[in-house]
Amino acid sequence: MQTLQQIWKTAFPEAGAMQSPCHDWLRLGFANQDPLLDLQGSGIMSLQHLLAVLLAEEKQKFIRPALPNMAAASISVTVMLQSYLGLVSTLALPAGCELLICSREVQSAFLVAQARSDTILSNMHLALVKYLARVWLDMQASVAIAAGTPLPTTRFPSALCVTHKHMHAVLSTASRPWNLSTLLSDLTWGDTAVDSYDKLDSTGLDGIWALFDLFQQYVCHCDVKQPAKNARHSVDDRANDW
Repeated sequence: MQTLQQIWKTAFPEAGAMQSPCHDWLRLGFANQDPLLDLQGSGIMSLQHLLAVLLAEEKQKFIRPALPNMAAASISVTVMLQSYLGLVSTLALPAGCELLICSREVQSAFLVAQARSDTILSNMHLALVKYLARVWLDMQASVAIAAGTPLPTTRFPSALCVTHKHMHAVLSTASRPWNLSTLLSDLTWGDTAVDSYDKLDSTGLDGIWALFDLFQQYVCHCDVKQPAKNARHSVDDRANDW
């Protein structure tokens, strides 16, 4: 509950004491007026990750304007990481995405990195949320140029799938042991893969799920394995520019 109170204070500094249920949670991008109903299997980790995103936004605002449904997007990325790295007992994928398996070598590299930095998972999450925001903005710009109309949130599954594919590509090809600064930079600044989401569009995926419907389908009921506590690490300077 303390983490949720910190999220409220950071997101709504003028609102006074935290309220739940409350309509303001919808403004942050939760699907329910009681944000705890949105967590499903992602647990306290998803709240910790969302708080880290909000604190990063205090320095340079980018993610929240780019992702109006930021809470749902952030939790989706948490579940993506939890599932891919084997931190949960049940596999969860964004709707319609290709199944990409995390190798034992990548899992081992993550455990080694975690032994060096107890913030590595949170930093990876922040980097991927920034990447997701860039993908979404690029998709919006592409549609605006082509059709002159705003991009509907029903297209958001494509952005999640591109992010999932990008995460797999970066983690599976990164030299081991991971150079944490390089890894975080690659997760943040990779190609936003216009070709990838154009291909997804052609499959008829877009328009099937509204963002909140996707979010409810995507988050699984599963047990989260707690990561070990280890040394501290700071994010790459380029990533901090966001």
